[in-house]
Amino acid sequence: MKLFNTFIILFIIGFNFYAQRTEKENETSIFLTSIWSSSYRILEPNDGFFGQPLGYRIDENKSSNWSFSIGFRSKIHKNIAWEGAISYLRNGESYFYEDLDTLYKYESQYSYIAVPLKIFFTYGDNFRLLVGGGIVPQMFTGFKQNIESEDSNNTIIREELKTKIGYNSFVASIACNLGVQLNLVNSWSIVLLPEYRLQLMSSLDRNAAYKHRAYSLGGHIGFVFEL
Repeated sequence: MKLFNTFIILFIIGFNFYAQRTEKENETSIFLTSIWSSSYRILEPNDGFFGQPLGYRIDENKSSNWSFSIGFRSKIHKNIAWEGAISYLRNGESYFYEDLDTLYKYESQYSYIAVPLKIFFTYGDNFRLLVGGGIVPQMFTGFKQNIESEDSNNTIIREELKTKIGYNSFVASIACNLGVQLNLVNSWSIVLLPEYRLQLMSSLDRNAAYKHRAYSLGGHIGFVFEL
């Protein structure tokens, strides 16, 4: 938690510094994006006494998620810019099992408040190429699992599980981006920014049965306003 708070403070200080520096140069932009991603996980038995075999979880599948981000981008050189944002990020996995007289499936979702900090190479003006990446500190806000099962009597049971217990309060990921920004009118642009994100530490606490690290492939789509 203390480390995450440090990133928040650095984000605010950095925004103020570069906003002042570029106030007369018109080199700062703000953006609002939606983030679609297809996410999965690296799942391994934990070390030592707490570890357990993966069991049915070895058959889990990918999950689609929507996230959101608001932030700014400031040039620090002709073709170099740095970016800071506040994001609500989601990732997860799913499971589906069906037999002659039974059905069991679930969709798991991990939610985070994140502070992505990135460096970009930019090229172009009205049509701009963006290549970059950086680190994504994430504060855990909750786990949710929607479960649906059907028994031999064709009775469907739906459950929703929510918890914050058993998970790391802070994780970090790395992100890589390659995309474009297209000027629309006046100071407004649209941005299309594919992203690969990989979690560096386990989502679960040290006493969990498994080590869980999420990764996702997707992209940002949204609007940019030049200040």
